[in-house]
Amino acid sequence: MDVEAGVMDRGTAAGLGAGEIRSLTGLRGLAAIFVVVFHEAGNFGGAGPAETFLRHGYNAVDLFFVLSGFVMALTYGETFRSAFSTKDYLGFLEKRIARIYPLYIITTLFTFWIFALHLSHLEPVSHPIYTLTANALMIQAWGLAPSIVGPAWSISAEWGAYLIFPGLAVLALDKKPWRPALLLALAMIALLTLEFGPPGLVLGRQTARLGPLDLYGIETAAPLLRCLASFSLGLIAFRFRAYVSSGWSVPVFIAMVGVLMAPSTDLIFVLLCAILVPSLATDQGRLAAVLGSAPVFSLGVWSYSIYILHARFNPVRVAAERVLTHLHCPASANLAIAISTALVILCAAITYRLIEKPSRNALRQAFQIRRGGSMRTEPAL
Repeated sequence: MDVEAGVMDRGTAAGLGAGEIRSLTGLRGLAAIFVVVFHEAGNFGGAGPAETFLRHGYNAVDLFFVLSGFVMALTYGETFRSAFSTKDYLGFLEKRIARIYPLYIITTLFTFWIFALHLSHLEPVSHPIYTLTANALMIQAWGLAPSIVGPAWSISAEWGAYLIFPGLAVLALDKKPWRPALLLALAMIALLTLEFGPPGLVLGRQTARLGPLDLYGIETAAPLLRCLASFSLGLIAFRFRAYVSSGWSVPVFIAMVGVLMAPSTDLIFVLLCAILVPSLATDQGRLAAVLGSAPVFSLGVWSYSIYILHARFNPVRVAAERVLTHLHCPASANLAIAISTALVILCAAITYRLIEKPSRNALRQAFQIRRGGSMRTEPAL
C-alpha cells in the first residue's frame, strides 16, 4: 500500500526539521518485504515462535496505516488543523490521486484483463462491470466489492481515510486535549470491535482469519474500519511526538518482533507501531541508521510498486519450487520464496522508474496547470 515517508514538506515539518526521513522510508520497505514473504509462503504450519511471527505478516499493513497517518499529519497537519478552504482540500486529494492512482489503475486493468481471458488459476471476477467500477473508484473495500488486485484493498481503505483526513486532523492536532482523547477513544473502540466483535459482522464473506486484525474481506466495512483506526493512531502519534525519544526505537522494535512471535497480539503490535514511528521521525539512533541505509532505503522507495505487484508472482514461486524440488535442492521451498521475492524487487524497481514515478509527475503537472498554481513539495517515494 502507499505510504509516503520520504521528504518532509518544508513548511509543515513542525519541529522535526526539513529534509528526508530516510528511516521511515526504510521502515516502509521492510514492511513491504514482510508482506511479500507472508503472501508467498502461505499459511504457515507449526506453532513455534518463527511460524507465529511469519503468520503475523498481515500486521505489516497496520504498520503502513499508522505510518501513513503520521506522515499525512506531518505534511498536511498545519493546513487542516484549523480553518481550511475547499481549494486546500481539493489540492490535497489531487496530490493523493497523483501519488497512488496511476500504478493502481494500471495494475487493476491488467489483472482484470488476465481474469477476463482466464489466464489465471484464480476464479474469474464475478459481476465484472460492477466490480471493475468499484475498483476504479477505489471504493471496493468499503464493503462493496472484492479487490481485483488482492493487496489493493488497503489502497481503497486508505483512500477513505484521505477523504475524511481534514476532520481527523482537526480532532488529532487541536490544542484542546479532549479532541485527540476523543479520537484515541474512537480508534480503540474500533480496534476492540474488530477483535472481539461477532465474526459474522466483522468477517463478511471472508471465511477465516489468521488473527484479530487479518480483515480484508468484502460485504463488511471491517477493512475500512481497520485502516481508519490505525491511521488515526498515526495522527495521534504525531500530535504527541515530542514525548517520544529516538532512544526508544530499538527497544520498541525488539518488543514488536517479540509480540509478533505470540498469537493474538495484534492490538499490542498496533500500539507499539504508534510509538516506533515517532521515535524514528528524527532520523537519529542505531535503528534509524540501519533503516536509512542505502539497500533498505531503496526498498522503501520501491515499496508501493513492491506491494502492488507482488501478488502476481505467486506462480513464479510455485514454478521455481517445482523445478528446485525436481533438482533435489535442499530447502527448495525457502529458496523459491527468495527467488520470487528477488524478482518482485527487481520488477518493482523497474516499474517505479518507468511507470510509477513518470506517471505520478505527469499527473501532478496536469493538476498544477489546470489549477494555475504550484504544487507544494510533496513527500516522495
